[in-house]
Amino acid sequence: HDLELLRRCKRSLQRAMHLAPRDYSLMFNMALVLKTWALDVVTCLKKFRDEQIRVQESGGALSAPPFSKQHLEQVQSDILVMMRLSAILSKITEEREFPKARQKDVRDFMEWGEEMHGLLPHFFRALEEDVQAYEESCNDIRAREEE
Repeated sequence: HDLELLRRCKRSLQRAMHLAPRDYSLMFNMALVLKTWALDVVTCLKKFRDEQIRVQESGGALSAPPFSKQHLEQVQSDILVMMRLSAILSKITEEREFPKARQKDVRDFMEWGEEMHGLLPHFFRALEEDVQAYEESCNDIRAREEE
């Protein structure tokens, strides 16, 4: 997914939800966008980490992480919002307000959010380690260039 497109979609949904705060379809779509964005960020970080391990083992130069701590903090916040929206949607029983067929998706959002909430501390640590390894790699390259 295009992360910038997801960010714009999120902003549009936020504006629409401000205008129609009880529109459950907007809530569902926002939860979906938040999950998609968060999943894309953590998937990208996982792939980056795996690649960095391969590069490090082969003695190559490391790259800067594609996301910052602030990105992960935003993911953490978005997951909490997704879970709150899902909690609201899970209580809707009137079919005309929110389709029952979507309730399974809402439960999936909640389960995924709880799982990710538990995994995020590992992503924060991994990102911190990746930043440190990158900075050490840059310092090593500078030191070799100065010799």
